[in-house]
Amino acid sequence: MYKLIASLCLILLAGCGGNVKPVACTGIDWTDLGYTTATSGKSVRTFDAYRDQCGSNLEETAMDSYLEGYTKGVIEYCTYENGHLLGSQNKPIEGSCPIEVRSAFDNGYAQGLREFKEKLTDLRRESDENERQGMNTRSIPVE
Repeated sequence: MYKLIASLCLILLAGCGGNVKPVACTGIDWTDLGYTTATSGKSVRTFDAYRDQCGSNLEETAMDSYLEGYTKGVIEYCTYENGHLLGSQNKPIEGSCPIEVRSAFDNGYAQGLREFKEKLTDLRRESDENERQGMNTRSIPVE
């Protein structure tokens, strides 16, 4: 499974990386950066932006190290539990989970989002009820 996800990550690196913070290009722990990127829910394609930033200053082993960390991080990030947590907080997701592990993450996210929406509906209902009760007590004259 690890090799399959690593291969998929390598294929996905062909795309664009989006906006990323500047990096030092040399002396950086690329494995840690890949891991942090994955556990933040960002795309593996983020590496493309780092590669563009660094140009010829990019360390020779940077991509392999980044992918090693990213693969470990994406396996940790793309779980049912994490998807549920993000859904229950109504947080947006970037779709960074590879297809091999996406199903559990998406199911957790959908369940968490349903629960979030149910709580929101309950709160609105309660608020409407409190407002109606407040209006009823205002119409009663107080002496």
